[in-house]
Amino acid sequence: MAKLGVFGGTFNPPHKGHLKLAEQFAGELRLDRILIIPSCIPPHKDAPQLASGMDRMALCRALFRGPGFAFSDMELLRGGRSYTSDTVRILKDTHPSDELYLIMGSDMLVTLHAWHEPMEIIRRCRICAATRGDLHRAQLTAYVKEHFPRFQDRFVITGIEPVLISSTELRARLAAGADVSAYLTEGEIAYIEEKGLYHAGHAAQ
Repeated sequence: MAKLGVFGGTFNPPHKGHLKLAEQFAGELRLDRILIIPSCIPPHKDAPQLASGMDRMALCRALFRGPGFAFSDMELLRGGRSYTSDTVRILKDTHPSDELYLIMGSDMLVTLHAWHEPMEIIRRCRICAATRGDLHRAQLTAYVKEHFPRFQDRFVITGIEPVLISSTELRARLAAGADVSAYLTEGEIAYIEEKGLYHAGHAAQ
């Protein structure tokens, strides 16, 4: 049985915080590989300045490098809102012998009860989220106990030193022409500059 990490998101753009989160769980849980899945239209939040799926996939490939990562455009091809329950249902059908580990940030974990079909996700995946310090861990543990009391063993909460940047803040820095080398790889920066992404006046295609 292989351990397959599943890491989906808008990735608009993906950054080193995403990479650190993926690498943390890959090492801690000894995942065989992590599948990176850019969403088409995120169901949980507005997505201003949403770059095209092709561009976000290219940026993911520039960030998540190495044999431990694989990529899927299944949500981009499916179109419409990208519901995680649909994605993990398909993955479980196509990888029936694999154990799925859904990777997310703590900000997403605390909204899980409001997702589309959250119990379908929990039944098919272990839920992996990172915490910042003991207090934050206690808050996340309390959230899981409150909303999913019978399924606490399906959650993996681990500590991580976060990269203090969000994709929203990165887009603002890029639009202002600020230095983003601490948060994006050279390959990403080169691609963004070549395509003119996230700069003032840029419109997603």
